[in-house]
Amino acid sequence: MIEKKRYQKIVLFILPAIISMVIAGIAMNIWTIDFEIIRFPESDERLGLMMFKNIKENGFIGAFFNNRIGAPERSALLESPFLDWPMVLAIWFLTRFLNYNVAYYVFYILTFVTASLSMYLLLRKICNKYWICACISISYAITPYHFYRSVVHMTLSNYYVIPLGVYLVLLVYEEEWEKGIPSCIKNNTFKKMFFLTGIVLVSLSNVYYAFFVMLLVLITIIYKMIEKKTWKPLINEALIFYAMCILFIGGLLPKLIYGQIHGINTVAGIRNPSETETYGLKIIQLFLPPEYSKIQFLTDINKQYTDNAILINENSWSNMGIIASIGFIVLCIWFFVNHIKPFKGSKETARFKLFAVLTLVILLFCTVGGFGAIFSYVITPELRCLNRGSIVLVTISLAFLAGILIEIKQPIAQRLSCIALTVLLVFSIYAEVDLPYNWSKESEQLSNSYLKFFRLVESEMNEGDMIYQLPIMYFPESSPIYNMDDYSHLIAYLYTDTLKWSYGGMKGRNVTATDLYIDDGMSENFLLNIKKMGFSGLYIDSYGYKDDGNEIIQFYKDILNEEPIVSDDGRLYFFKI
Repeated sequence: MIEKKRYQKIVLFILPAIISMVIAGIAMNIWTIDFEIIRFPESDERLGLMMFKNIKENGFIGAFFNNRIGAPERSALLESPFLDWPMVLAIWFLTRFLNYNVAYYVFYILTFVTASLSMYLLLRKICNKYWICACISISYAITPYHFYRSVVHMTLSNYYVIPLGVYLVLLVYEEEWEKGIPSCIKNNTFKKMFFLTGIVLVSLSNVYYAFFVMLLVLITIIYKMIEKKTWKPLINEALIFYAMCILFIGGLLPKLIYGQIHGINTVAGIRNPSETETYGLKIIQLFLPPEYSKIQFLTDINKQYTDNAILINENSWSNMGIIASIGFIVLCIWFFVNHIKPFKGSKETARFKLFAVLTLVILLFCTVGGFGAIFSYVITPELRCLNRGSIVLVTISLAFLAGILIEIKQPIAQRLSCIALTVLLVFSIYAEVDLPYNWSKESEQLSNSYLKFFRLVESEMNEGDMIYQLPIMYFPESSPIYNMDDYSHLIAYLYTDTLKWSYGGMKGRNVTATDLYIDDGMSENFLLNIKKMGFSGLYIDSYGYKDDGNEIIQFYKDILNEEPIVSDDGRLYFFKI
């Protein structure tokens, strides 16, 4: 009987995650996709695919260096915007068994599973009603934030650590602590290992998420000190914060050590404090319907605002979704009512007060011109995109909503609330689920044409040959060059397995290829210099030229007296030198 109940608990635990994964699969039309084909990637997506392929080719060292980009040097990736060590470990594991391209999309689908599982775990600490926990955990996995970040910002789609962080916050606030361990788990080895694993995962995750969780934990410790009128939390509860800080810095150590050895990079990844306000959180955007909604009335509301407002950028991806928005509004109302006429003291009331305080802190820190801007100017501007704190607000709002719903005691009211939650979830699935990226046959055909082009190039060259890429584009984070968007040159790396490419050398580090760039890459001296350096081919992306590359292509046809290999769409050209 005990084994049967345990089996039922496991099934109930994973069922919302499976439903979330199915919803994501339907949204992606997964049955129509041939994952073995490299769907032509867009902008930042190329950076993510590059990381997957590099780890596939080089193992863990692929998170630090890439031997096939930045030729004639190897590219040092330590200063690229990619620090999520649990994700690196997952990439390494998946690419041991799967093609890097397949692993990329499998990982994205799994982010729906992990988001639902972690949220369900948090909700079970708050709510004992399975239906409420299941609906809200599904809602969390399919929040608009997830579809906006999509495969392009894969590390941000991997936000399962936020519910784990809020779970740690509740442990800090509600439990007695001894020697840095909550008393409720000190005698349970499994729970203790799970607790320590959660701390490691959160601390070494995406730097934004790790920072937000550490901020929540710090505020909770201060709040508990004030409430209990004791310094004791600084000795016991705060040990978790100290450990997280050490792990967080440990995750940054490779970058810090590299900077100490080779000098601080004053070019790549440099942030301006003013950018914190540019990319800050705007409260109105939390409640706007997603721009891709299937209901035209809702998309019109979004369009009306985004077409006329200022500072519109990735902060327009902050939509909370209808269920989280309701939770947020109810939380605000509860906070004001409780301030005017305090509710009867209870564990739940204390928890709701904490949620209100944490929500206020995130809002004050992340909102445009808020305390985050002060942090940026005084401490560091590295955390500039504070709109990403919206997923923290989603987590707290949904957790609060689950707590409020469980407080409804009358049977009829309970049933009505569950029905209403179910209707809202169905509405959310219909109106707020989407994958706004092109999975069309045309995209696959374009990918196949480029695969054909690069196979021809590889057949003309020897393994390890170096190819110089024109026009010059800096890595990472470069402005578009005419019709050529950022990371376009990474296409060459993604579609080949044996050649080395000049693009991809870190700005301020791997400068040999850029130093060779003279005369706009169109002179005999330029050609002579790259040949002396060991380059055996010249690759031209015509989208990077005002005249679609007509002048430079004709120049090399004449000087080399050869016809180039040309992609089917007439965009890419290759000359053997």
